[in-house]
Amino acid sequence: MKKIIAILVVVFLMPVQSSCAREPQVQQRNEQQAGGDSTNDGAAVESDQPLVQLGTIRDNRISESSGLARSFTAEGAYWTHNDSGNAPVVFLLAPDGRLLAEVNIEGVENRDWEAMTSVSLNGAGFLMIGEVGDNSKRYRSYRLLMISEPAVSDEVRSAIREDVEGFQPTVFAGGAMQFEFTYKDGRHNCEAIAYDESAGKVWLVEKVYVDDQRETPPGIYCIDFGLSEEEFGRAARGVVALPQARRIADFPVRNVTGMSISPDGRRMLIRTYLAGFLYSREESESWAEVLQNQRPQNIALPIQRQGEAVCFSCDSDSIVVTSENTRQAIWQINLAAQLNSGRNTDTTEEEAAVSGNDG
Repeated sequence: MKKIIAILVVVFLMPVQSSCAREPQVQQRNEQQAGGDSTNDGAAVESDQPLVQLGTIRDNRISESSGLARSFTAEGAYWTHNDSGNAPVVFLLAPDGRLLAEVNIEGVENRDWEAMTSVSLNGAGFLMIGEVGDNSKRYRSYRLLMISEPAVSDEVRSAIREDVEGFQPTVFAGGAMQFEFTYKDGRHNCEAIAYDESAGKVWLVEKVYVDDQRETPPGIYCIDFGLSEEEFGRAARGVVALPQARRIADFPVRNVTGMSISPDGRRMLIRTYLAGFLYSREESESWAEVLQNQRPQNIALPIQRQGEAVCFSCDSDSIVVTSENTRQAIWQINLAAQLNSGRNTDTTEEEAAVSGNDG
């Protein structure tokens, strides 16, 4: 059967809900480990377990899942993309790993896409992709790409929770808004971005490899993203320059591969290959204050082949993580259950023992 083809217009604004439903969850089999096939049938099952395998990414084109973002228009589904050198495509996945839709982004290349995040602006839903990787520190500038999240059909929404017979993924096509930036203190490699809707800021965390001889810790950076309608209009036709990314705080651990801010704006999770680090803020606090003064809580993550992507669930209570390589598991970590389980350990020394220069 032929795939359904649709055209995505980048300037179309799709209204989104401020809240979203709880994701369907599939109980993890004890014998399943990262990278193995899942036999889950996609049934919606509530679980208060610290770690649940939701499914396995099934489309072999998704071989380097580097970024992850929750969907506004397909509640319970997640967008992901491949790493550098791959086609400029984002993929919409059901929690059990089935492909629901894809967007072919026209007029751009995947120089080094390393992260993505959901963005809500004036009631409209967008996906932001971070072309922020720079292992060799050779690029003069970096880009954030934004597309309007496409409105999916009722058939796609039905397929989120069950495998619909004869279902074919929808293929969208469209352009992207492009925003260019530099760092105030030079060139940096990055694999982690998140958007703070309450303050209109984009957050980034520098990736420093454990075998790097520099003495300074990785930096946490911020970009003011309070743009005018005129600037967004220009970004749809060309490239708009953003304010420089400013270093706000140090991060105590190297090998950062992803980050996410919860939908309620109260939690930030920064991950490495081995662990997650959870920050929490009160309504009266800014993220800058939290990141400069708070010691994060350690969150144990599942063993993954090359775990990079992370995003919060719609209810802000859990995180979802994926890994590079084909047919990798999609895991959900219930934060409250994880913190109460006593499984969290200080992984700073463990991280120091891990090296490698994978993108």
